Amino acid sequence: MDQAAISEQRRPRHATATVALLVGYYVINLAASLCFKEGGTEPSRRLFCFIVGNAFGITSTALLMGVYARMNVNLAMVLATSGGFVLVQLVFWLVYHTPLTGVQCLGILLVAIGTAMASRVEARPAQQEAT
Repeated sequence: MDQAAISEQRRPRHATATVALLVGYYVINLAASLCFKEGGTEPSRRLFCFIVGNAFGITSTALLMGVYARMNVNLAMVLATSGGFVLVQLVFWLVYHTPLTGVQCLGILLVAIGTAMASRVEARPAQQEAT
């Protein structure tokens, strides 16, 4: 079996693991953000939320390292940071009823559109082997 065929066989499992790591990053990063928000607004739980938020933060960073290991670092950074930003904005809006202006909503939408554009994978012509 040639190298291209082996690569094709491994791709679905590789992509599934990458997506799982990225979704895990989003969820745990969101949990850390919620902890920091709660700790910032509720003085009686400040230390507890700080400790738990940092534990989530360390875990999300470990997951992000797994994403970096499996894909182009530029794309990984776009998906992780902008995707996480959009998710946190939406959840904070839903949970805390954070008022957003039209310009802020437009900014969040533009980040989401930019993320989708940056993550679009275009087919590239196969490179010829060096002779």
